[in-house]
Formats: sequence, C-alpha cells, structure tokens
Amino acid sequence: MDNQLVIGLDGGGTTTRAFLATTSGQVLGFAETGGANPSHNADAESSVRRAIAAVLHAAECQPEQIALLVAGLAGLNTPADQEWADRFVALPGLSCPRIAINDTSIAHTGAFGGAPGVIAIAGTGSAIYAVSESGQRQHNDDAHHYAGGARHLAYDTMHHLLAGMATPADAAFVADVQAHWGATSMAALRTIILSQGQRDYRDIKREYGTMALLVTAAADRSPLAGAACDRAALGLATGIRILGGCFAGPLVSVALIGALACTPAIQVRVAAQLASATDKQYHLQDPLLPPVAGAVVHALQQLGVPPSAKLLDRLRTESERVSAAQNQAAPASHE
Repeated sequence: MDNQLVIGLDGGGTTTRAFLATTSGQVLGFAETGGANPSHNADAESSVRRAIAAVLHAAECQPEQIALLVAGLAGLNTPADQEWADRFVALPGLSCPRIAINDTSIAHTGAFGGAPGVIAIAGTGSAIYAVSESGQRQHNDDAHHYAGGARHLAYDTMHHLLAGMATPADAAFVADVQAHWGATSMAALRTIILSQGQRDYRDIKREYGTMALLVTAAADRSPLAGAACDRAALGLATGIRILGGCFAGPLVSVALIGALACTPAIQVRVAAQLASATDKQYHLQDPLLPPVAGAVVHALQQLGVPPSAKLLDRLRTESERVSAAQNQAAPASHE
C-alpha cells in the first residue's frame, strides 16, 4: 500500500491541474494545461490527456506504476456525459482503474476533508454542492437554480451598460470596458458586441470571462460594476441557502472556490448576504485543500486510505509548495 501511486485531476472550464501523489500525501509531480469542459473548450480532450501525460513525466513515473486515477471534470453532469469523460481519461498505456466524476465532488472533498458543508464554485461557470450531516448530496441544479460564473457577471454588466444605465461615476470603468473590446466610444462598443454572431461561441465566452476581472476590480469605484457584483453575490448566496436547508443543525460550513468567488468583491458581498439569514448560521471558511488535492484524497479513499488529519496536513503542505513554485515561475512566463 505504501508504494502505490495515484493521479488526482481537476478539470475546470479554464484550467486542468493534475497531481501525482503517494499514499502518504507526498506530491511527486504537478501539471497544468487548458480547460477540460467540452462546452467551453474545443481542445478539452487534449487538455486532459496532456495533463495526465505531463504529470507522469514530471514525476518520472511510468503509466503502469499508477494504481488509480480520479478526475473531477466540469461539464460531466448527466449519464450521457460519462462517455466523453471516460474517453478523456483513457490515456494509451494507462491501464489502472480510472474514475471520472463531476468536479464538484472532488472540490467538496478538498474543501472539507470529508466533513459536511456547502461549496460554491464560481469561475468560468458555477456550481453549488452540499453534503449534509446525514450524507445527503445535493446540487443547486437539483432546484433548477444557477448562480452564474465570470462570463455571466460580464454579460450582466454589459447588458446594463448597453441599456444606458451607466452614470458619470462609471466613466473610468466604462473606458476600461471599451478598451477591453477595442472600442473608442459607446457607439463602437455597441457595434462590436452586436456583431459577435459569426464568432465561435466558446471564444466569445472566454472574452467575457476575462472582462469579469475588470468588473470585480471596479466594484468599489463604479456603481454599475458594484451593482453587478451585488447581483452575482446574491445568486451565489441564494444557492448556498437553498442547500443549507438540507442540514439538520443550525450551523452550516461554507467554502468559496474559483477565480470569481474568491475575489474580494464577491467574497465580502456573499458574506453579507449570508449574514442576513435567520434560518441558519453560515460559517465561511477557507478550503482545506484545492480541488486537485481533493481528487487525490478521493483516489486514496477508493484504495482504502482514510483522510486522516496527518494525510490532510501533508497534502496541504504539498499543495502550498506547488503553489509557491508556480508563483515563482509566473513572472517568467507572464501568466
């Protein structure tokens, strides 16, 4: 058992990350590629397979050394999706069992280490997922609720902007939005936005996704941007509270995950929304582990290795080490 190796993979809409780890929680290799959701990325299958191949190379391991692979994939929502998900992780030469599941499951495992709670993921897209004290598992989608991700925040902002709802106090923010789209006036921006029909929708979504950074950065100086962030936070808080009702106790742990959810502009607004709840007390906490480490924990559980405090501490230390190494490399790669 001590010599077994696993691969944990987190495939999101923008980035795919993979860890190759031992049963003691030591991370031997890390890899990062593009998005894994086929609804957002034309090369999603390639991104997943490249991540698996790259993490094997980084760890200097052969495919036959891997005991199990667990991949959490965004977009794996229905039984019909299982076909493409299983194909994505079927790297030639990798003969170990491979488990492809929705990315919310590994994110929850990472956030709470197996304990109950609610995660709200908001990045390229969004998903809210809860595991209650009784083990009940629910998605906000079960209630036909969707909170929206980065591009939805940008869509909402753009719609209000095109509807003429900007004020003089929004002038600097509006100029930033125009520059983002290569426009020099509102008339030019309107022409650009209304002539997107011939472009690949996935490219358009990514461009709106990057615009969301402008919105959250301007939330405290632009009424238009601030109001859009208010609405985005309300959507997340509503989904959290819908699932909070599944908990028997009065206290519900909540973790925010994803590039949008973790911006200060959204975090503070979600916290304020949850603080107004009278039916439950919501406790916001940092995730114990990133989703990719949650995939490792899930894989080890499948091998009979429980998520002990020692294991979780080791994986947290290893995740921080990998993150620090990435941050050091970032200036050189301009990412």
